[in-house]
Amino acid sequence: MKKLTSILLALCMMSALVLVGAFPTKALATEGDYGANLAAVEEFNKTHGGTGKLFAELGFNEEGQEITIITGEVTGATKGISLLYVAWKAKLSGSTAGEALVKGDIEIMPGAEIRTDGRAIEVYNYLRVNGGIITATEAIYSDDTDYSIIFIGGGVITGDIYIK
Repeated sequence: MKKLTSILLALCMMSALVLVGAFPTKALATEGDYGANLAAVEEFNKTHGGTGKLFAELGFNEEGQEITIITGEVTGATKGISLLYVAWKAKLSGSTAGEALVKGDIEIMPGAEIRTDGRAIEVYNYLRVNGGIITATEAIYSDDTDYSIIFIGGGVITGDIYIK
């Protein structure tokens, strides 16, 4: 009887581990993300080729997790920006000749705008759209072959969505 109970308990534990692996959760922001995002925004502001500025500030997302919040407005950008896990509240437009305007794991918040004639967002593995406007030929793109988690809970998306 003890052997049967042990086997059943082991099977339950293995099943739980398989379920956790089968449904990956988003990567949480790490302490170094803010510094890396701040440096990326500073570099982008110097080299984006358009007008305006983006700003990075430390804040919290809807779940209370620490996150970098991106604000500001840039028009006419000729290059994209690559960020770690961020909440996007900024307005960004431009044409980047095949490069995405924004790359990373992102929460798009109300008031945000990303507009381009090419690729707007390249998702590393997590995207949540809670509002805002995304307008592009390729609005959302992910080629993560393991998994991509994309939630669309609001906002306006005009353009194709590619998940490969």
